[in-house]
Amino acid sequence: MEGTALWACAGASDQLLYKDVEDGRLIYDRSSGETRLLSHLSQFLVEWLEAQGHPASTADLVLAVHAEEPESSTQECLAAVETALAALSEAHLLRQVAR
Repeated sequence: MEGTALWACAGASDQLLYKDVEDGRLIYDRSSGETRLLSHLSQFLVEWLEAQGHPASTADLVLAVHAEEPESSTQECLAAVETALAALSEAHLLRQVAR
């Protein structure tokens, strides 16, 4: 995943139910019957993108995470963000958009 990729929220779905739990946020998709656990980082990324109101690059997301976790190196933040983006994309909560 390259740092210049742009990410956006996939849009709220009336088929999704959310419940915050100690380890993150449970999401139940009524249409597929799937339940997923989003990490706190994944939840942060979705909320950050929603607050921005426009797509952001992977690099922007890494900077946002690093600002919240300055004790982590940029490389650690990049690895964590890439993992979270893959999970969010698979869950259809974020999508990659064209520049």
